[in-house]
Amino acid sequence: MRDEINYVSYYLNDLRILRELGYRVHVATRARELRPADLYFVWWWTWGFQPVALARLLSRPVIVTGAIHSHEFVQRPLIERRLIEYSFRHASANVFISDWEMSSCLDVVRAHNPSCIPLAVDTERYCDAGHERDQHLLFCVVKMTEPNGRRKCVPELLEAFREILRNAPETRLIIAGEKLDGYPIFAATANALGVGDAVDFVGVVSETEKIKLMQRCALYLQPTHFEGFGVAILEAMSCGAPIVTSAVGSVPQVVSDCAELVDGASPYACFKIRSSDRTWDARRARGLTRCSAMRDARSEYPP
Repeated sequence: MRDEINYVSYYLNDLRILRELGYRVHVATRARELRPADLYFVWWWTWGFQPVALARLLSRPVIVTGAIHSHEFVQRPLIERRLIEYSFRHASANVFISDWEMSSCLDVVRAHNPSCIPLAVDTERYCDAGHERDQHLLFCVVKMTEPNGRRKCVPELLEAFREILRNAPETRLIIAGEKLDGYPIFAATANALGVGDAVDFVGVVSETEKIKLMQRCALYLQPTHFEGFGVAILEAMSCGAPIVTSAVGSVPQVVSDCAELVDGASPYACFKIRSSDRTWDARRARGLTRCSAMRDARSEYPP
């Protein structure tokens, strides 16, 4: 977790904002690292009960934010649900990152002082640079834990990629994201499917390199079973990449009609797409306009 804070953009951005607000920030990733503070800012409700309890003991405000899947929440063991519910009930504010996430969570749990502040991207950095797109390059970003890779349909994506290679053997698939316990599993899957030589698991890339790949790829692929928001989808859309994703969670709210929506559970859906260049150009143009509108609206989506 501490390593992620040093390179994951949403952690870095939140820390930057807190410092710009004048706070002297101490990062605690373990309970023993917690200490008295004027404000507690917590990512994720899952283990939030620890800083929430300390903040209550010290009569200090505590904000909890992040993404949480309401369906997955109700399937957790009882003790875990009770601890998460404690965070929801006793935080000074619960900040959700999409309207869909907030409404679905409030259907199953009582949250004190809930509000929604959608995620955003810097559209001056994440922009369409006008580069010619590499028609043989497909790109996606997946943190390589096994649960996350399965949530983001990596096995189905690799199986679908095998089909596209039969007709376009020069195509490459680049998957960026930290190589954790899922990496050897998905790399083995790629090799078993015979696509290992055409798939690059490049691990963590710099933000600059990620932006370049989003600006160059023929398609940004993120079929998925669930997204609390889908910030990488928004980043790619802001870079002008044609988007293939799934109509689950908050994704429709993020992409509207600017992406090709497929069933992530279908192995071949991602590449059964034969839209005309004109259709893709129209989607890309709508996506860029939408990202600009999101930037201008600040805290709410355009209609």
